[in-house]
Amino acid sequence: MPDFTVRAIKASFMKLLNERPLNKITVKDIADDCGISRNSFYYHFEDVPALMRVLMKDALNDLTEKYPTMDTFKDCIRYSLEFTLKNKKAMMHVYNSTAREIFEKYLWETCEYCVATYIDKYFGSYGTDEETRRIVTAFYENLLYGHVSRWLYDGLVEDVLMIVAGIVAFLDPVSGAMSLASLTGTLLTIKGAAMIVQAIFADKYFRL
Repeated sequence: MPDFTVRAIKASFMKLLNERPLNKITVKDIADDCGISRNSFYYHFEDVPALMRVLMKDALNDLTEKYPTMDTFKDCIRYSLEFTLKNKKAMMHVYNSTAREIFEKYLWETCEYCVATYIDKYFGSYGTDEETRRIVTAFYENLLYGHVSRWLYDGLVEDVLMIVAGIVAFLDPVSGAMSLASLTGTLLTIKGAAMIVQAIFADKYFRL
C-alpha cells in the first residue's frame, strides 16, 4: 500500500507540474488529485521540494541502472535527457522556479555520471595517469553541462541531441571522429595552458 501511495503522489505531482508553475502547486492539490489526505502525503514526504528531490533521484537511478557501463556516449545522453524531453513543461516550470537548484543538481549529476562512466571505460586500459583523466572528465562534464544548461535557458526550443552532437563526435571513439590519443593530447595542452595561467596569477598575487 505505501508503495502504491508513493507512486500515486509522484504521478499526480508530475501531472500537475505539466499543467501549472511549481509555486501554484500545493500539498492539498497533490493530495486531492491522487485521492489521499494531506497527512498521507506528509507521511511520505516532508514537503513539495522533498518530493522534487526524490523524483530527480529516481531519474538518475534509472539512468545508472540502465547504463552501469556504456558502449556509446550518445545513447547515454539520449536516455539521460528522456525525462526532460518527456516532461518539457514540467521541467521549465521547475527551472523557472525557486527550486531550480534541485533540477540543476540533477542535471549536473547526470552529466557527471555519463562522462565519468564513459571515460572510465575507454581510458581504463589506455595508460593515462589519474590527473589527466580527472582533467579530461572535468572538461567534458562542464562542456556538456554548459550546453544543456543553455538549452534550458533558451526554453528547450532546440533539438538537444543536435546540441550535444559536437561533444559526442569528439568524445566518442566509436564514432571514429577523434581518437583517444588525439583527445588526450588536446586535454594535455589545455592542462598545460591552465598551469601557465595558474602560475601567472600566483606570481601576480605573490607580487602584491
